[in-house]
Amino acid sequence: FHQLMEMFLSDFPIPLRSEMDDLYKTVYNMRKDVRELRRLRAEVGSLNKEMVELKKQIKALQRKKTPDVNAMKKEVETLREKIDTLGGSAKGKGVKEVTQ
Repeated sequence: FHQLMEMFLSDFPIPLRSEMDDLYKTVYNMRKDVRELRRLRAEVGSLNKEMVELKKQIKALQRKKTPDVNAMKKEVETLREKIDTLGGSAKGKGVKEVTQ
């Protein structure tokens, strides 16, 4: 019946049932896509906020001065030399030997 009606009405400037069905299906799929895009946009926004916070944390960590291992080794060596120059007077008075 629908096909017969479409044949008769095809010469008139009105939308046919099959065209309307296609249109409804297209609108339905577009609405689904819009819902999915909104969900993804919210997720991206959340991830973006997290990324900004992580960048701030990285910058804060980069600003902190990390101890220079070589400078610490030199300081230990200097202290050892001082202990050695004190000789036996420092040993026996509670001064412990520094080891690596």
